[in-house]
Amino acid sequence: MVNFVFHRQPKAYQGSSTYKSKLDKETYRATLEQALVEFNPSFEKRSGPLYGVVYYFYRKELGIDADNISKPIWDCLRGFAYDDDSQVVFRVASKYSVENNFIIPENFQNLPESVYDAFIRFFEVAGTPHFVYVELGNPIDWQIKFDW
Repeated sequence: MVNFVFHRQPKAYQGSSTYKSKLDKETYRATLEQALVEFNPSFEKRSGPLYGVVYYFYRKELGIDADNISKPIWDCLRGFAYDDDSQVVFRVASKYSVENNFIIPENFQNLPESVYDAFIRFFEVAGTPHFVYVELGNPIDWQIKFDW
């Protein structure tokens, strides 16, 4: 499993209007790739089926649907984190307002120290409007089990 964070409003998938220009898309892609490598220096491209998690934390509601936030992230990581975003066979996407006494979930304390520290800094710096947590791994790591 790899995970990383970035302080930027996520793009919301809305067809061709997601990016204002090709440069905008490339800048967003570069932001994601840099964050992935910053928090996972020995990262290597993944193969096989994957799961993906995107949690968006914000201070001001912008009306972005949670399910539309993850698609541009997985699209932008195509070719860098994996060959094709169709490998992400299980996705979780959530958004959280942090303005109403948000309590950090206990299981977030199990994050790598660098990711957890970045997470805590976001909550300590009131002027930071956006924070996105991304996790990518093998589905077995997510512990999905169906007993038939």
